[in-house]
Amino acid sequence: TYPGYIMVEMAINDDTWFLVQETPGISDFVGSSSSPVPLRQYEVDKLLGEVESKGEEEPKLEVDFKVGDTIKIREGPFQNFEGNVDELVLNRGLVRVTVVIFGRPTQVELEYWQVEPI
Repeated sequence: TYPGYIMVEMAINDDTWFLVQETPGISDFVGSSSSPVPLRQYEVDKLLGEVESKGEEEPKLEVDFKVGDTIKIREGPFQNFEGNVDELVLNRGLVRVTVVIFGRPTQVELEYWQVEPI
């Protein structure tokens, strides 16, 4: 959910701080000082999905097709292929589709916006 960020739970001391600073690929830290800013507990809970909604429902993804429908792939490496919907994983926005590639049925996993009903 936060590409390019690494979240670490650790006790900060000179040794652990040096280890983190010297890790290849780490270029900077969140915060205005020279040491990282710890997350507040509610931020950690939100990241871990432990915060209960306060009467608000999460928006539900609605798609124009269902399991068994024939769809056309409109974007990606299988663009313009047609296939049958095997499974909808709406909480992740994914659609599992069987397409015929080189004469063989193959299941591919696509983002919901990459397909359209026929």
